[in-house]
Amino acid sequence: MNKLFLIIGMAFLLISCESREEKIQKAVSQELKGVLYDFESYEPVKTQIDSAFFSPYIDPEIKSLMMEFAKPAQELEAAKRDYNNALSSIALWDMPYGSAYSRQQRKEAISERDIAKNKIENIQMQLKSAIKNLYAQVHKDKTKDNEFVGWFVTQRYKCKTGGGYPAFGDDVFVFNKDMTECTFHMEIEEYEGLCNFIDQLMAVPEDEFMIRIENMNLLGQ
Repeated sequence: MNKLFLIIGMAFLLISCESREEKIQKAVSQELKGVLYDFESYEPVKTQIDSAFFSPYIDPEIKSLMMEFAKPAQELEAAKRDYNNALSSIALWDMPYGSAYSRQQRKEAISERDIAKNKIENIQMQLKSAIKNLYAQVHKDKTKDNEFVGWFVTQRYKCKTGGGYPAFGDDVFVFNKDMTECTFHMEIEEYEGLCNFIDQLMAVPEDEFMIRIENMNLLGQ
């Protein structure tokens, strides 16, 4: 009789695990449906499922704040390029006995420099605000209980690109306890960058962090 109960128990566990795996695969494919260029070519390769416990690394609010930080950071690259190009043009047209044309070119370059400078200063204000909000949320999350919130899933999959070429994707997902909702999803490379950034924020004491923020100067002047 004990052996019968043992066999039934093992069978029940196997069925439960299989059911969870199937639910996760269905949930992952549903999440990727609106993301992949050619969803029909999607094919899971390797899936790992672990328990997910609340932390800054999987907080949707942190991800949202990180996106707010990333947008002006991307705009900064173009603004600094415009600024440096304008400086080069000013130097190029700075002639002691220049023509009316060269003087006009220099005037336009100065205007472009000032426009780019104002844009960089505005981006700097946005970045300061965004990183302060990130820092506050990360340290707020540190004080919360490390409670079980669902399932942390890493998945490698195959799919086709826009050109029809085969490619691999590696993503991370967090699903709620009953696997009915995806609360967090990122490409694994982006997720590792997020985790690294969070680690850096957690390592800086608040007084030192505020000094660094106040001394931030993206123009390097």
